[in-house]
Amino acid sequence: MKKGGMIIFSTSVNSELDENIPKSNTDNPESNIDNSKSEAKVKKQNKEKLKNKVNKIINWFKAKIQSLNNRLHHKSKITQILEGHPEIKGFSVGNYFSGRFFNRETNKIYDESSITVEILDIDRETLYDVAEELCETFNQTEVIVKDYESHDIKRYLRYNNGTNNDTN
Repeated sequence: MKKGGMIIFSTSVNSELDENIPKSNTDNPESNIDNSKSEAKVKKQNKEKLKNKVNKIINWFKAKIQSLNNRLHHKSKITQILEGHPEIKGFSVGNYFSGRFFNRETNKIYDESSITVEILDIDRETLYDVAEELCETFNQTEVIVKDYESHDIKRYLRYNNGTNNDTN
């Protein structure tokens, strides 16, 4: 029996954009072994550090702009995704949860409202397909998926194609 499920996510872009910043050679401890660096080498490293800082600032602004765009257009984006699945007959979208999320990998606490998409009478595969599309559309590395059929609540990880989900 197809029961459906719920997908919970934030419209704020998470740290995914920071991963695209090129790493500087100065971040590598092995590059600092040679103490007899030439002045040109030091200037090059300083230029790379400055470039990395500028890239971080640019990516921070990109994330803020994308987050604003997500907040303003989340209903139409979600509707477009769900209309691409003819097996979905009905759904509800709302702001059912407001709370905190703790990321163990970065030791950061995020305090923001989330969007919830509830879809009934679909199979598990379609539920996770929608979760993947929401991750991609809203620049999320993960979403929370509650499967009504198995009663599982899992973190759906975008880059692992859902294969390394945490079960709560």
